[in-house]
Amino acid sequence: MPNYNDIFIEDSKIAFDKKHRKTINFNISRYDEAVSRGKLRYKNLELAKIRASFIKDKVVANLAYYLKEFEKNAIRNNIQLIWARNSKEAVSEIIKVLKENDAHLLVKSKSMISEEIELNVNLEKNGFEPVETDLGEFIVQVAGENHITF
Repeated sequence: MPNYNDIFIEDSKIAFDKKHRKTINFNISRYDEAVSRGKLRYKNLELAKIRASFIKDKVVANLAYYLKEFEKNAIRNNIQLIWARNSKEAVSEIIKVLKENDAHLLVKSKSMISEEIELNVNLEKNGFEPVETDLGEFIVQVAGENHITF
């Protein structure tokens, strides 16, 4: 397995390239403009925030109902669900699926739940090689760090 830490350190030297920095700053400014334009789509942004908060609170208050509804719709669409009661059980179920499929290397998309259950660490302890597809997550992975401190 390559030493990603050394590769990252070497590759990150480009971040000090003034032309590259100018490109990054330009793209960040475009992002800020896009956010501003997006906010303008709402006649009343504060009301939209209140409504979004109401919907979130409603879902959380009725989570059992929505989970059953999700399961019903997933099964109807031929999706297999695996329920886990805690992080240990979730990791165990994921490892079971990987072993059943003789997987060794896997790519992961950004997911806070995988951070919360320390999925990468647990996969590596069990001989699997997870690779993040999100650049920020990949940097955190290569640096051997977590977004969340426990």
